[in-house]
Amino acid sequence: METKASHVTVGAFVLALVAAVFIFVLWMSKSDVKGQASVYRIYFTSSVTGLQQGSAVRFRGIPVGRVTDIRIDPTNVERVQVTVEIPESVPIKQDAQAALTMQGITGTAYIQISGNTQTSPALLPVDGQSYAEIPSQTSVIDQVFESAPELLDRFVVLADRATQMLGPQNQESFSEILANISAVTGAVANRSDDIDGILGDARGTMTDLRQAAADLSKLSNTLQGSVQMLADEAGATFSAIRGTALGVDEQMHGVGGQLQASLAQLRSAADNFSNVAASMNRLVGDNEEAFSDFANHGLYEFTLFVSEARGLVTTLNRLTNRVERNPAGFLFGDTQRGVEAE
Repeated sequence: METKASHVTVGAFVLALVAAVFIFVLWMSKSDVKGQASVYRIYFTSSVTGLQQGSAVRFRGIPVGRVTDIRIDPTNVERVQVTVEIPESVPIKQDAQAALTMQGITGTAYIQISGNTQTSPALLPVDGQSYAEIPSQTSVIDQVFESAPELLDRFVVLADRATQMLGPQNQESFSEILANISAVTGAVANRSDDIDGILGDARGTMTDLRQAAADLSKLSNTLQGSVQMLADEAGATFSAIRGTALGVDEQMHGVGGQLQASLAQLRSAADNFSNVAASMNRLVGDNEEAFSDFANHGLYEFTLFVSEARGLVTTLNRLTNRVERNPAGFLFGDTQRGVEAE
């Protein structure tokens, strides 16, 4: 009896010791995991369908954590509060953003972390927060669901237009178009021999055009040599004309000098005439009585004098106009003559 009792006691002690060791190891493992993971909160304003506890948290496609809790935000029922654990070895920066992503079309959802640049400061809890908060952004799934009504409306409009286009009236038009196309293709098939002849004529025409282009190239080369000869002869002719023009220009320079001298003499005569007129005015003022007597007795003679003076002025005007129109002809007579051809 004592032997059996001792075995039971030893067995119970061993079982208790094993259970204690197991509990201790389990407690240490949980403590170690909690010590190496950082907890973050993410708030979504849209649906999180497909997301559940244990769903993956990925950064650039690599799993870096898991979802530990999903619930309605106690402070705002319009948001969903998601709690995630990420190892401390994966730093989360202030420019990080979280989005709900679907793995495949029918797969489970997971949280994708984007941003998170190297130069950004680390994300830490602010005053009044138990855990740091990762900002959320609209996911591709949300964008698809948000644009689905608009896409559906456009599809309905497109279907209506397709129905109108395929209505009875348009069907008749399409039938006529198809009939016309069939008639055209039939006519083309019936005239295939004529079309072959036209194509043959076109090939012959192209051959003739190539030959004409070659002949035109030869003619162009020939004309180029002739044009060069004509250009040389024209250059010599222009040189001769230029020399003749220079000689005429020198003669005109000489005539211009004589013309200037004649005009200077005319100006001097006009000045003298003005001086005479002024002297006559003074003379009339000083000898008013004498001129009064002259008016009574010698007016007839003075009238004749004025008439002759007017004729003289008219003659001088004609002479001046002639000099201005043709100074060389006035001085040398008509000296125009042609240029002898070489």
